[in-house]
Amino acid sequence: MNRTTWFGGVDVPATKITDAETSEISVKKQTSTQPRLVASGSHRAERDEKFAKELGEHELVRMGSSLKACIVAEGSADLYPRFGPTSCWDIAAAHAVVEAAGGSSYHPVRTLVYDLVDEVLNPYFLVASSTKWNDIWAQNQN
Repeated sequence: MNRTTWFGGVDVPATKITDAETSEISVKKQTSTQPRLVASGSHRAERDEKFAKELGEHELVRMGSSLKACIVAEGSADLYPRFGPTSCWDIAAAHAVVEAAGGSSYHPVRTLVYDLVDEVLNPYFLVASSTKWNDIWAQNQN
């Protein structure tokens, strides 16, 4: 079994550890003309389909949990759109890894917060290797 761990933070380089090696990771520096999109295998909805269509030609990889954000952080995918709320504990660690790897987590109105008392749910968001995807994602919020 191949076990993988990702970690990173404000002052900690984004890192991936597998059974075979430990390496610093970063998001893709340049996106190919056909972006690689990671999406949930169980949460696909009309907004997901609309966003994918707006991207044009793309490769879709389905997987679960906050693993999708880590796949963007390591440069294996370009973006992960989330059109549903998440609990702060579902995405907090992956958010730190993405930021440490040079990526971004975007919401047009507010940043993701991790308040375990007053606001456990985070809004919809986009994890991306480049801010160039933000406008397309924001257009699909309505």
